Amino acid sequence: MFDTSLRRLQGYRLELDSHGIAYNASLVREYAWHTWEGGKSAMKRLLKMKNPPTAVFAGNFMGAVGALGALKAAGLKVPEDFSLIGLHDSPLAEVLDPPLTVVKMPLHDMGRRAADILISILEDKPCQIPQVLPPERLIIRKSTAPFRGDL
Repeated sequence: MFDTSLRRLQGYRLELDSHGIAYNASLVREYAWHTWEGGKSAMKRLLKMKNPPTAVFAGNFMGAVGALGALKAAGLKVPEDFSLIGLHDSPLAEVLDPPLTVVKMPLHDMGRRAADILISILEDKPCQIPQVLPPERLIIRKSTAPFRGDL
């Protein structure tokens, strides 16, 4: 598992805890996150559960695209039967059917900050390395519906 994946899982667990929701490892699936096939495979495994979830947050855009494909192949309608959110935005998110709700990370700003830190290190200047990323932004499109159940 990549360090980025571990940190995302840690963030997921911390957020659940902050809302008093118990972490359930059976609802988490690892996948080859750089391919849509990985997201499709992970979603298929979730759908085979005795009590599958009705919503998924995919760890990246490609995983969400694959998950959407698996949901459609299973005959499920998004968002009527299943809600789906992806991490990272893409112009493609708007043209998917349905358009994908995403958490948009400020990648440009993050890259700029990383470059500033690297330059400071190379120039032997003091620098403050941030421990927390800039705040993310939820872009609500049409792949999510209001919660209709119990936790």
